[in-house]
Amino acid sequence: MFRPLLILAVLTCALAAADGTDKDRIIQKSGPPIEASEVISETAENVSYKLTANAQLATKRSGTVLRVDYAGMKSGSYAAGTTAMNRGAYDEAADRFHEVAQGTTEWEKVYGAIAEGNALEQSKHYADAAKAFATVVTGFPKHRLALDATYRMGMNQAWAKDPAATKTADGLTELSKGPIGQPAESRANAIRAAKALTDGVNLKFEEYGKKTIFRPSEESDVWFHFNLWLADAYRQTGKGKDAGRVIDSMLPTLDNDPARKAQAIGIKGLSLIDSDPQAAVVELLKLDVLPFGSEELRCDARYNAGKLLLAEAKALAANPDTAKDERKTAFVKDLQRSARLVLKAAADSTTTQPSKAQAETLLATMPPEEGAPKDAAPAVVPAPAPK
Repeated sequence: MFRPLLILAVLTCALAAADGTDKDRIIQKSGPPIEASEVISETAENVSYKLTANAQLATKRSGTVLRVDYAGMKSGSYAAGTTAMNRGAYDEAADRFHEVAQGTTEWEKVYGAIAEGNALEQSKHYADAAKAFATVVTGFPKHRLALDATYRMGMNQAWAKDPAATKTADGLTELSKGPIGQPAESRANAIRAAKALTDGVNLKFEEYGKKTIFRPSEESDVWFHFNLWLADAYRQTGKGKDAGRVIDSMLPTLDNDPARKAQAIGIKGLSLIDSDPQAAVVELLKLDVLPFGSEELRCDARYNAGKLLLAEAKALAANPDTAKDERKTAFVKDLQRSARLVLKAAADSTTTQPSKAQAETLLATMPPEEGAPKDAAPAVVPAPAPK
């Protein structure tokens, strides 16, 4: 007697095994991925794994490994945490990743803690983020990712105004005197730059920032993390051109990483607000076209773009010549309509970003649009004003 459900289950398992969905994957910097029955451990020297459950232990030099994707990341709390991160629910994501970090395997403890720290950092719980990264630094000091975890711990200590940031940076400098060398010192300088900015010592921030050099091909995660922060730090200190310079240097490297590219474009748009508002609008509204970028980032971009469009409309409307020119009058209405659309999108965001409430407040100051359809199309930036 046939049992279709049993047969289907067997076939499903066979197909899963065939396409590697139940395997750990070692992504190499060059060459095809290695699909392993299990990755046993990662150290600064080697990644140890078994190709099959009964195979002998094999190793791959860590310097040749780009990343390791564990099969367990595709389901359970890790997958739930990733989904929460993608929609900007960082506190929820931190809780899910914390559950992962309580697991029994090395990857769960290390990757769970790092992901938890990242989520806490995104929600600006810097002291708690530093503690999450510290569990890797102290619990797995020989792990392949321990150096990066130390860097992330120190950056969050600096943002939390924790004096321990200096100790972390000094420890990395001491470490740089050994085999690790410059990569440790660059991480130390990054932490010192963050601490200097937090302390309000802007000259030291720039000095240490210039001393921090990461290689995007070899240290992609740290390179992206630091340079994105550096650009935003320049923006927040009123140096929009320096922020744009950093982002422009990053963008070519991010062509094959659209999610990160979206974040960089967002920072570039924000950095242009004061120096070139029209260019800022163009950059910010690119995020509505790109299929990547967090809801949090989109909310910020839409609010700022809407605010700029509304300001441009008000400035043009205040010009006495505008009322005499039908084209300019129509352009003002187009600007107002576009501003309303993007501000409404920000106000309808599912995030808890301050920009959501700010968009709601700005919308409340706008009079209703005469004859506007209830369901309007996505905003389109108007063409330049007619002369």
